[in-house]
Amino acid sequence: MAGAPLSTDMASLLQAAGFELVVVDEKPQSAEYIKDWLPGSGAENFVVAANVTAIKPLQNKEDSGS
Repeated sequence: MAGAPLSTDMASLLQAAGFELVVVDEKPQSAEYIKDWLPGSGAENFVVAANVTAIKPLQNKEDSGS
């Protein structure tokens, strides 16, 4: 869990890396199984599972300088 980006930052990070049409779909029901990772820790209040989809456009040879 350490070092994981905030879900609110995920789309920005992917866009900065050149991805387009970024969607981060958080799964609220994930709290049910995350709470079992570290019982009593409250991890389910800070960690969420998500489906992340994005498109990385192909780079044209002309654009890459090759």
